[in-house]
Order: sequence, then C-alpha cells, then structure tokens
Amino acid sequence: MSRFRPAGLGFTRLFARSLRASVLCALLAGLVAPLAAQQPLQQTEDFRNRLSLGGPPAAAPLDPLTPATNSPLRPAYLAQWTSGTAHGAWATTRIFVSGQFAAGLDGAPGVSGPLVLPSFVPLDANGIALPGQGVRLQRAAFGRPVVSRSVAYSLGAEILPPEVDSAGAPVSSGFYLPQPANLAGNPFVYWSPHARKLYAIRPGFVTLEWRERASGQPYVLSYVVSSSPAKPERKLYWTENGYNGPPVNIPAGLVQEVKILFTENFPETVTVPERPWQLGVIDPAAAVKTYPTLYYQQGYIRAYNREGRIFVEYLGAARTDGTREQVGYDIINVIREVRPTALRTDIGDYLRPPAQPSDQPAPYAEVVAGLAGATLDASFLDERITQGGTVRRLYAIRETARANQVLVYWMERGDLGLLWPDDYADYQLAWPALDAPDAYSRYLRPDSDEDPEATAVALNLSNNPALVYQDDPSAQEVALLSGGRFVARLSGENPDARALLRHTVDGEVWYERVYSTLSSTVVSAEENVDIGTEIVSPVAGQTVGYIHAVRGDAYNVNTYVDPFVSGFEAAARSAIFGVNALAGKDRLEVWWYQCSDGPGTKFSPSYWPAVKGRYRLRWPASAQPIVLASNAGSDDLPSDQAAGRLYVQNDPLAPGFNPNEEHALQLGGRVWALRDDLNLATSSLPYLLLDYTGLGGRPAMRVFSIERGDFTYNAEAGKIVQAPMPLPLLPVPLVAGRTVNVEVGASADLPAGSAPSGDFARYGRFTFADRKGATWVYRGPHTGNIETSPPAFGMRFFYATQPGF
Repeated sequence: MSRFRPAGLGFTRLFARSLRASVLCALLAGLVAPLAAQQPLQQTEDFRNRLSLGGPPAAAPLDPLTPATNSPLRPAYLAQWTSGTAHGAWATTRIFVSGQFAAGLDGAPGVSGPLVLPSFVPLDANGIALPGQGVRLQRAAFGRPVVSRSVAYSLGAEILPPEVDSAGAPVSSGFYLPQPANLAGNPFVYWSPHARKLYAIRPGFVTLEWRERASGQPYVLSYVVSSSPAKPERKLYWTENGYNGPPVNIPAGLVQEVKILFTENFPETVTVPERPWQLGVIDPAAAVKTYPTLYYQQGYIRAYNREGRIFVEYLGAARTDGTREQVGYDIINVIREVRPTALRTDIGDYLRPPAQPSDQPAPYAEVVAGLAGATLDASFLDERITQGGTVRRLYAIRETARANQVLVYWMERGDLGLLWPDDYADYQLAWPALDAPDAYSRYLRPDSDEDPEATAVALNLSNNPALVYQDDPSAQEVALLSGGRFVARLSGENPDARALLRHTVDGEVWYERVYSTLSSTVVSAEENVDIGTEIVSPVAGQTVGYIHAVRGDAYNVNTYVDPFVSGFEAAARSAIFGVNALAGKDRLEVWWYQCSDGPGTKFSPSYWPAVKGRYRLRWPASAQPIVLASNAGSDDLPSDQAAGRLYVQNDPLAPGFNPNEEHALQLGGRVWALRDDLNLATSSLPYLLLDYTGLGGRPAMRVFSIERGDFTYNAEAGKIVQAPMPLPLLPVPLVAGRTVNVEVGASADLPAGSAPSGDFARYGRFTFADRKGATWVYRGPHTGNIETSPPAFGMRFFYATQPGF
C-alpha cells in the first residue's frame, strides 16, 4: 500500500512499499513553486506515471506518459487534480497481469470506482521477482500539492473573487459573483450580508467554489488561512468570576448590534466553566447548564472560559432589506490573564504605561486598584482631567506598602474609538531619592528657638495650594496655615520631613514635593569670593539670595534687594557682591531661595529657602592697577562701565561700608584716584570699586588697585606747569586768593657771582604763581648739561575736597 506525507512548504515526498519483499520505487521529479496567494498550486500538464510489468529487465510502459486527448485514460488522468489525495496518481492507469486486473482504477476510465493498489509481486524461491509478472512503479512525477501551500489570507482578511479564469486568463472586476456557491456549513469563512463581503474567520484549508456571473460555470480554488490577524488585533482579558480584565464598552449611539462569529475553535458556550460560576449559567432551568465564552451584554463585551482569536462585526442602523450598516469589525484575541508589569512612580508624578516615551501623552487608564472614590485620604491616586478636558491623568499621592495596591490597565484606542486593554501594570509609589535632581523643593528651616510659624514660607495663593500628604504617620510635622503659609515643625529628634502639595489653576494641576530640614543638618563649606565678583547660587535654576547678616554685612547695598522687603521678583533681578574685607567683618551668609513655579505658564512662582551659602571675602589678586600721578587713571572704560558709578559707602555702622579714602573720581570716561595714604586697616585697603550695569542688563562691578609711581615730567620755560591728571579738571586750590600749590626741592642753579638775596633771590626757584593761581616756569637752567644732567624741581599739588570724599 502507498502512504503520503507532507515534507515542507512547496514540495512533497512520495513513499511506496509493497506488502511483500519487492519494492515499489518512487522518485520525486522537481519542486513545486508557490504561485500567487489567490491561486492554487498547480503544475499543469506535468503529471508522470511510468509503470511496467514486474521483474527485471524493465519492459516498455503499458501506457504513454501523458494520455492523448482522445485516449480513454484521459478522463482518469484529469481526475487526479480533484481527487483530494495523492491516490490520484494511480487513477491514470488500469494494470492487468495475465489478463487479470492488478492495479489502478477498478472501472472504466473516467468512471467513479474503487482505487486498487498493487497487492503483490510474485517471487521465485530465492526471493527474486519473476520476470514479466506483477507490476513495478518505475517512476512518478507530479506537481499537485498534497498538503502544503503558501498562505493565501490572514485571519479576518476579506477574500476577494479570483482575478483570472480557470485557464489563467485575467478577468475584469465583477466577472465572478462576490459570494461563493459552497458557503453553507463552511466553518472557515463568513459572508457578511451587511457589508456584502467574504471574511476569513478561522485558520485552516478552505475550498471555495466561485461562479462566473454570466455563465454560472464554477471555478474551484483552495486557500490557506493563517492564524495571524489581517489587522491589528485587540486584546481582551477575561472579565468574569475573579478575573479583573476590563470589559470593553460599546457606545450604543454608534453600534446597534454586535455579531460574534463563533467557530469550532472558539465556541459560543461551554458546559464546564473554568471555575464554578453560578452567576454565569445561561439557562438555570436547562438540564445541561451552559456558560458563555465571549458575549455582548448591557453595552459591554465580556469574556470568560475560552482563549483565542475571534472575528467580531459591529452593526449600525437597520436597512429596509433587513440588513444593517456595517460600521466596523475587529479580530479580538481573548486572553485568560496577564501578569502585571512592575513599575515604580515617584509620589507627585503621574502614572505612565510601560515602555512609553515620556514625551508622548499617556493613553486612557482603567484603574483596578488604587482609587477610593471622592476622598483622597484613602486613595493612592488622584484622577485629574486637565488641558481643557482632553487629558486624563492619574497622580501618585500616597506611598504604597506592598504589591497590588495600585493596578492599572492601559487602554489603546481602536476603531470606532473603542478602548481595549493593552498593558497591565502594578505600581510601587514612593518618594524619590533625596539626591535626585529637581525632585524636591527644599525648605531649609532656620535652626533656632523661634516659633516655627515665624519662619513659615508664604506660598502664592493664586495657585490655590493644598497639603495632600506627608511622610509623618501622625501628620503633625508639616502644616499649611491660613494665608498659604507652609510651616515645618522640626526638631533635633525629627530634623526633616517630606510633604506633597497640590496646586490648581484653571483646571490645571501641579503636584509639588517639599523636603524640609533644619539648617544645622546642612554643612556648607566656606567659599572664598573675590570682592567685586558676583556671588551666585550653588544650585541650578532661578534663585534669589537673602543675606542673613549674622556673620557680616559687607555687601553692595546698591545691587542687593532684600526679597522680604521688596519682594522675590524684584530680588531675582538683583545681585550680591562683597565690597570690603575688614578683619572680623569679611564674611557673608546667604540663604538661597529657589523658585518653584510649576509646569506651563499658569502657575505663579513661590520661593523656598533651599541652600545656605557661607562666603569669605577677599581682595582680588589681579585687579587692574591705577597708578597715582600717571596721567592715565584707569585708561578709557568700555561704554557700559563708563556709564557706571563709583561705589562709596562712608557710614561704618551701615551695611556695605567702604569709604572713598582714595578720593576717587570719575571724569572723562575714566576713573581716577588721588591718594592712598588715608587707607586704614579698620576702613579699607587702597582699592577703587566701580558699579555698573553689564551689557546683558545684570548688575556688575569692577575693582582697581591703587598704586604709587615715580614720574619725571619735562618743563619748558615760559609755560604753565601742568599738574598730573585729574587735577587740571578740578578747581584751582586757592586760599585767600592765592594758590597753595608750591615748588619744592629745586636744585642749586644760581648764576656765577649772584647773591642769594636781593634782586637775584628768585633765581633759586624755577616757578612763580600768577594772580589766578596758575604756576609758571619763568626761567631755564643756568648751568649744567641739559641733556645729561638737567636741573630739576618738585611740585606739591593740592586739591579741594569734593563731595563723596
């Protein structure tokens, strides 16, 4: 007897053996190539059976390889294509041995009858086939697929009529009727009278009989339907009897009827439920109780008792012919349950589904556990509809203690806007790590015996702040007082606390985490800062500095704005500079308040004391020098600095003390200093400070050191002696109408024979002052070499005290 089995996609092996010792040989002649998905696999006019009388040598074949058109064997040869089995290979030949029928079709060619296979081959005493007796299959070649073929359609795909006729010629649209003739009882396909389309609803091998529209002639084709869905499948987890999958809501205004196409693989009911399910009995009075698997009830699709893929059609308004409008369909993958993905979310953040980029909006969530109704006291989540009602978010507002306290199905939106479960997550809600960047607004509370309310932080009331949660089990450490004042009642035993605030403005919500701690718990290293260099916050973001003047007050009073006097917004535009470094008064302590203003533009900022900075002031080692009497001063200043002003604060009892002991001036686009001999260790060192506004609009300072120089100037007889700059720009120093500038230290240069008195007494000097106070050189040298050792004299110049000196 002969047996056949598939051996892979696109080809088949033939196995043949006799019941006796002689072997029937089979040979596969070629591979079968897959054709278009809509066509059956064929190898036209390429069927070969070569049979001979048994025993060697092989005799000539009894029949030609391919029967002629008029041969009586031709009908049997053609019958092989529709036999449904490889036995068709034997249906081409009737074999006779000694006049007796031995194998083949037991009946006239082309007439239905039993198929007889060769039963024996006579052997001699040595087991050798007797010559001329029995039958031997020498060679077989065929192209008919036995089992395997390429996939024609996926599950849920629309099956279209053929595009060619039975001869392979292309045909026009509408050549075949859209509905095959053999649909009755066909479990693999569904003809929708509503859409007038044919759908593949079950995986497997399906044969369809298409009819030509004009002639009614049949054209039979076979297809393989795969289990892969033709469109994105929708997951549905079991919803009943202890399973928590969310049922899928079907909007009644859009869908009037839900048609579920049950199959042998996915029946409509079962007689034994997955678990005892008294509420699921369809008919309690029935002798045999049945239970539903997938069903539509009260606007929801529910599932239980079976897993697998199934085709569901959604129908809308009724038509006059009894059908309805098809509004859509889905391939639903019913799954028993899914293990939730364990995720962690920081308190104050909103929940996100697994593996979703943070820049994408979160899909709709179906909460299984974690919401406790209207009150937040027992809830782990706060549900908020934001952005004009378009975004629904679940905020983590309480710490979880174990798994399964917050369970959420994340839904994906399918056709018709239906929401199907996609991901399932179990959330651990916890406070973020204290060192996580930007995780908390930090409240550094002064460690003193003051009433905590005296150091409360005033929150912006326009944000409607509310205290939602704190990590103190007794809920006593943190409170929100009237007027939006946030207070932390801390102590050495409980030096810190965490709290969660909620702000709401115009329907938008912002959760703010606050970490409160005593200032004594924060050890900040003292930092050296050059005078004239802006002291900046050690933390990122917008900050405002408040000078806590317990360690010193040598700050620039022109650039600093006290946030508690003028407000934080004004203080944010100010700057802090050191201006002096007197012994015992060379330190500053700055409390940096960090701005917390929430997402978007609707929330107003609040400021929290976040960091305490400690600074030691010092004079810069590389300040630009101004050399006295050099005629250069500071050199020309840049435009922004030329528009500035000298920093002067002469009151030693007021903040920012630095007197103008250098008698500095700002004239002609430069700054000048007139002296350095008045500076004391108890006032300031000889430095000049310039206040200005930088090109970026921020306050700035520049520091110049004051140094002495030794200069020799040339003087020409008959001309005025020019005092070093900037004295010529100041009023002439007159006392009783006479100048107080005086020549000093002239060298001896008297003419020979002159007397030091009388008419020549003046010859001992080089200058005289006129009535207006100008000093003139009235003579040249009398002796000496003017090139190598010219005579010299000195001048002592004076200036009148100016405002600010």
